[in-house]
Amino acid sequence: MRFHQGMSRCCRIIALSLGGFTLAALGANTSRAHLAGARGIAFLQATASTVTALLHSINQALTQKNHEHAEKTAQHLLSTFGDQPDARLALGLAFAQHGYFSAAASHFARASQQAPRNYTIDYNLGLALFRSKEYQQAAAVLQEILSYRDTAELRHLLADVYEDSGLYLEALREYENAVKLDPDNETYWFALSYEFLKHRTYDGAAATLETAVQEFPGSFRLQLALGITYFARRQYERAVDRFNTASDLKPGSVGPYRMLAVACGNQSQWGEAVLNRFRRLMQVKPETPWGPYLYGLAREESIEGTSEADRVPLESDLARLYLKSIALDPGFPEARYRLGRLYRKQGRLAEAVEQLQAATQGRRDWPEPRYELARAYLQLGRPEAAGREFQLHRDLVNNQEGQRTGQIQQVQQFILLLE
Repeated sequence: MRFHQGMSRCCRIIALSLGGFTLAALGANTSRAHLAGARGIAFLQATASTVTALLHSINQALTQKNHEHAEKTAQHLLSTFGDQPDARLALGLAFAQHGYFSAAASHFARASQQAPRNYTIDYNLGLALFRSKEYQQAAAVLQEILSYRDTAELRHLLADVYEDSGLYLEALREYENAVKLDPDNETYWFALSYEFLKHRTYDGAAATLETAVQEFPGSFRLQLALGITYFARRQYERAVDRFNTASDLKPGSVGPYRMLAVACGNQSQWGEAVLNRFRRLMQVKPETPWGPYLYGLAREESIEGTSEADRVPLESDLARLYLKSIALDPGFPEARYRLGRLYRKQGRLAEAVEQLQAATQGRRDWPEPRYELARAYLQLGRPEAAGREFQLHRDLVNNQEGQRTGQIQQVQQFILLLE
């Protein structure tokens, strides 16, 4: 049994099920040579119930955030059964499980002194130091492990340490090493591509992901990441294909549909296949406001060229869809904006102002509702109010341009959905 588990950057934890903890499990991870002498023998001969009770007490104290009591119980365990590596390893895992990474690191460090060059102990020490934001110390420990053992999970963790230290090139090198050591692990491919994406190295991301999706065609996050990469490179048709694939792999995940809508909007092409997918989202996840909103958006964007006779019932359907989104989430600014825009075009100006004001409150940094609100005020014969909104719209647009282009902003928002 191994007491650490290497996972993706976003969800890596040190896990231990204290309820099933046994002395046999303790003894399995450290060489019996390290248990020589009276203390080691005493620890192995201790009753399982006593050790389990003490560990359970520590777990309860940590759950209740009573760190002081947990430390006292830990010291009692060590004084009773001996200060030796298996005990320190178990204690370190218990503290790490509850987020006390500095305390965990202390126990792992002591275990490492007692049992040098033990991979399980040293890896957990490096991971605990990383989670404690002690990046220099973590890197030193992990580099020392490389002197006696090289694994993909070790390279992956070292890459995470370098990334959080601001050492992009070093991190990239280690993510690549992890892929080379274990090319059959989808996690390492994703971590490498995510590193490229995060730092806007889109060509590197594309090359990595195009290879990765051939190896793992059923990987939702790889397909999604490749779609984001194509979007960043303004290859919108390819992006749409990948977002479609991702949505098919996880029909109930909202992220791909949101990205799909933006990509379709950029190329002004929606199509029946896209409409069907938004309709599917409404069916498989009826509780999300994004379903009716996106389906309404796609239908509205396809309205060009529609005859006046067909437009009236279509606009009625659009209003119903946007109202359904708002019913699911009254604070949903996107639906409020679209409904207010529709009302303004229909001449329902008081209702338009109400919806557009709600949209501006929901997203204060969003310029489009300000512009539509200004137009509604003009139609109502309120030029001063319109002037204020036009000015706010200009300020917001200028502020966005000063910070980053709209394309980069959208890409960064997409990347956040991958985390």
